[in-house]
Amino acid sequence: MSIKHQLAATALALIGTAGALFAPATAQAAPPVAAGYANISGPGTVGQWRTLPAGDIYNSSGQGALVMHNGQGSYSVQFPGLGVTGNPGTALPGVVHAQSTLSGTDVCQPASAPFLASSGVMQVTIKCFNPSGASVDPFSMVVTYNRDGSEGGRLNTVRLSKDDIAQLTSPGATVAPAVQFSSLPGPITVRRDLSPTPQTPGFYTFAIPRNPGAARVHAVNVSAMDVNAGLSRVVCNVTSDAPDPSNDKIELVRVGCHNMNGTATDNPVNLTFAEDVNTLGKLTLSYAHVTTPTYNTNNTPEPSKELFADHQRNDFGGVPGRVWFEKIGLGHFQVYLQNQDRQQGNLGAVSVIPTGSSTVNKVCNLADDFNTTEPSTGTPARRIRFLCFDRVTGAVWTSARFQLNYTARQ
Repeated sequence: MSIKHQLAATALALIGTAGALFAPATAQAAPPVAAGYANISGPGTVGQWRTLPAGDIYNSSGQGALVMHNGQGSYSVQFPGLGVTGNPGTALPGVVHAQSTLSGTDVCQPASAPFLASSGVMQVTIKCFNPSGASVDPFSMVVTYNRDGSEGGRLNTVRLSKDDIAQLTSPGATVAPAVQFSSLPGPITVRRDLSPTPQTPGFYTFAIPRNPGAARVHAVNVSAMDVNAGLSRVVCNVTSDAPDPSNDKIELVRVGCHNMNGTATDNPVNLTFAEDVNTLGKLTLSYAHVTTPTYNTNNTPEPSKELFADHQRNDFGGVPGRVWFEKIGLGHFQVYLQNQDRQQGNLGAVSVIPTGSSTVNKVCNLADDFNTTEPSTGTPARRIRFLCFDRVTGAVWTSARFQLNYTARQ
């Protein structure tokens, strides 16, 4: 059987299996997973909607995606079919992530909760800015949305709002955010992190249900929400992520948020945690999750080396693929993802999230994303190149640690 037919057959088998595993126990079916991504290039004409190329987007409703340039650094993105019926302006559940791509040191993030633009149409506002805090139009960006969960694997999504943060008034206070989904039993809760101190603003610990046992490679995506009219320019990163030492049914994901001055500050956050599935929860999408391997932190490049199960998951229609990591120079890296070169369309959805205790003001941005061959083996693969840097000083991040997440149409 050819690899093409093997991939297709495995995907159909997985979809059938997932349908059996997730069939509802009662007559009332769960809502279908609403999800999409949009790769947006160029600002476009201010005040005019434009339809994005079919090869650059995914919409689980089978419809397209649109974008409008509102003005310098501000965009509206619509996914027809991912809304509901109701009054325009109604807030929708689910989480939105946004990331600047191919745009140097610019930052993009959601500036609103998703809302109903018109019957059946989901809309969200995105804001972008440069290291000086000025509103800018990036060369390109990617926007993702998920609502109502996952068709397989383990997916957790949560939106920490201003109202949720207002309830964290004491060192021991916890809140279960109103907007959340977990594919495992039990709520997602949030408290202020114990470090630096229990009441330091901007540091949160998300307690997320997990399958017990050893930690596995997974995806974490986090986005600050620019809800203060572009004045705060806050960036949030993952400072640590591990099973709770006292209860391995809980994953503790710690997040720190800082403004342009490097000062920790309270800010709304969207968070996604995925294991054995892509971050949009759709079995019709492939995925790859990659965590930082060991590498030298000097300016010497390192040749491509294969990563194994402790640092990667790469799945295309149920078929695992190999992953290679290459350090190009200080703060410059690339990964090669076998089979992901077989994706439909031109582009998938990429996020690179700085991780670790030294992530204040750190950003990792995509530099390129295309099909090539892995140099040491000649294996066809998708190559993802990215740069990690300090958004205030512009200096490369010499000891970068990251979580790379890739999702594409099969």
